[in-house]
Amino acid sequence: MKLLSLKLSYIFIATFLFFGCDGGGFKHPAVPSPTREFEDGSRRVIAYGPSIVEFFYAMGLEDQIVGVSPYCDHPSDAKNFPVVGTANEPNVEKILVLQPDLIVALGKAHKLMSIARHRKIEFLSLPAESIQDVLQAPIILAHALGKPRVGISVSEHLRLELEEIRQEYSRLPELDVLLVMGSKNNKVFSAGKGSFLTELVELVGAHSITSDMEQRWPMVSLETVLVRRPEVILVLDGRANLSSEVRARFLLEWEMHTTLPAVRRKRVHVLNGTFLMRSGPRIPLIARLIADSIYPDHLASRKSE
Repeated sequence: MKLLSLKLSYIFIATFLFFGCDGGGFKHPAVPSPTREFEDGSRRVIAYGPSIVEFFYAMGLEDQIVGVSPYCDHPSDAKNFPVVGTANEPNVEKILVLQPDLIVALGKAHKLMSIARHRKIEFLSLPAESIQDVLQAPIILAHALGKPRVGISVSEHLRLELEEIRQEYSRLPELDVLLVMGSKNNKVFSAGKGSFLTELVELVGAHSITSDMEQRWPMVSLETVLVRRPEVILVLDGRANLSSEVRARFLLEWEMHTTLPAVRRKRVHVLNGTFLMRSGPRIPLIARLIADSIYPDHLASRKSE
């Protein structure tokens, strides 16, 4: 088995430095070194993760997929692939029936790595946490597929979209924002340092009040929230459809905390969509949705133009 990971930096370098070049914009990715080409131009790939599947489609290489994990639902054609279990509970029998020569997963995925090693299947671990990871992912993936140019193209397209959004919102007031992905026992599940959601809040000119927390996905006490006094609260839900009753319940959970500026000014917003938690090619859509929710006046002015 050939194990591919970011540690193999001598294969190629795809480094993105954010907010540090002229004008505060994004730097261009470095072009990877030459890669091998496959005789028939394709591979047999099992993709563990909806965002990975979305990258395949974004690159026009979806015909190389032979199996996927659950919840791979975008675009709608992705629902037609055989499901081979999750990264934590892979279905080895189904994997072997599909005869993949490459398994791609997000993060470490130790079980999949072990299966690939024992079955002599190539394994690729993609980064999945930060904006930088998202922009690197198609380059790394396309390199492994022997199609480096399409990965660079997708990455550059995403970079330009994000930069356009960043510039549009860069002159608006910086507001303190709390992201909420769930709550339990007077604690909220939020996004910390290094997470793509935190970085998207700051990309659009706002400030995440949990950006200093070392965990990427911390549980934050209600006391901390009350002390840090967010001016905007965004409740994110990963479901495609959200009933008015559920939406109202989310809002009701915050109404009693009237000392919070976000509550007093009625700036608690509920956002939903399966793509909201996916660090994939629809990340500019997430950035736009977050920006429009933080700065509704700017959204209104844009629509009136």
